[in-house]
Amino acid sequence: MTKKYILFLCFGLTISFATGQSSNPEYDKAVQHVMSTLNCKRPYAEWVMSKIDEFSNQIQSDFEYIANSNDTYSKKIAYIPAMISRNFVSASALIGVSSTSRSYISNYSINQYLYRLVKIKERYGYTKVELLFSPDYLGIGQFYKTPDNNYELSITMWQIFRSWYGDSPAYSDATRKKFRLIFYVDHKNRLKTIKVDRVFVSETVNINKFKYHSKNKN
Repeated sequence: MTKKYILFLCFGLTISFATGQSSNPEYDKAVQHVMSTLNCKRPYAEWVMSKIDEFSNQIQSDFEYIANSNDTYSKKIAYIPAMISRNFVSASALIGVSSTSRSYISNYSINQYLYRLVKIKERYGYTKVELLFSPDYLGIGQFYKTPDNNYELSITMWQIFRSWYGDSPAYSDATRKKFRLIFYVDHKNRLKTIKVDRVFVSETVNINKFKYHSKNKN
């Protein structure tokens, strides 16, 4: 798995650890939480955790491709349906959008959002945009059973956005986004797939504040 600090919210506690540190007692507590919730043994619980990590990396990569790639407009547009099918419950799944210049949060379907993201340079006249996710932060909440006997889990990631007019910075911010995931399982609680149900905005801050938060999080 990619090395990152994960915050597990288990039993009311915030647990921080670097993935892969199986000797870390905090990691063990997180594994025990997954084992208890899914009624599974440790190897399977660790495999589920690795799938959460893989999923977070994949969705980050997909968003970054849409925003950052120099591929043609038509190629990016053609990529969107597969990205939605791979990562989201449907094209109408909602995603929150915010900025430091306004106090409200806008909500778009993921389909609308991705089409807007493809055209963001054209819409605002930017010469370059950069969207990325903080590589050392992933927050993971508790599992909850859904009415249809699957599981719900939220993961939180910091998304960084920067833009330029020529060589001059235009706008930048950092947004803490919460991705509500649905874990689809079979009758034995074995994981079949993970999909995003909704993306919420937790907070949006300027880059300097985010850098201070990141520097002092430990």
